[in-house]
Amino acid sequence: MTTEIGENFLLYETAHDVWVAAGEFYSSRDNTLAIFKIETHLHDLRQGELTMTQYYNALTRNWQQLNVFEEHQWNYPEDSKLFKTLTERKRIFKFLMGLNKNLDEVCGRILGTKPLPSLKEVFSEIHREESRKKIMMRDPYSGPNSMETSFALDAQWKSLLSESQLATLKPEQTSALIGRVSER
Repeated sequence: MTTEIGENFLLYETAHDVWVAAGEFYSSRDNTLAIFKIETHLHDLRQGELTMTQYYNALTRNWQQLNVFEEHQWNYPEDSKLFKTLTERKRIFKFLMGLNKNLDEVCGRILGTKPLPSLKEVFSEIHREESRKKIMMRDPYSGPNSMETSFALDAQWKSLLSESQLATLKPEQTSALIGRVSER
């Protein structure tokens, strides 16, 4: 024991009294500090630059730690079931609140679902939507081979249509043509 800490215990009569007092001063038997630290981290956690999966996994790790530290004594089995339901609901809300704004639409759809899906189902739905958006927003002309891609598409279009037909295409026809070329 350091002198700074030991000075507080000089007047205790027995070693047992010192240990009891030290336990009361420095023990975190009820894990309050650990729970507070985790709750603070959860409160501040947002998706930000993380992928949606990284964000979800960070939340899940913290929730698992909370589950270890929080001890509950239930008088009735129904209490435990109700607590788990309420906890899952709060965790769904936390997950959705921390997502980036580009996923607000799917969050609204999920919150409108009755009954509210499970946390795993919510993750799955958000993951599908994020994947769909990545595919739909992808620019076929960007990336390391953009010049090569452009030339390849030009060659495929020319194989489908003559120069004069290419010049007179309407926007909806161009979209259909791009779809046919990308299927090849």
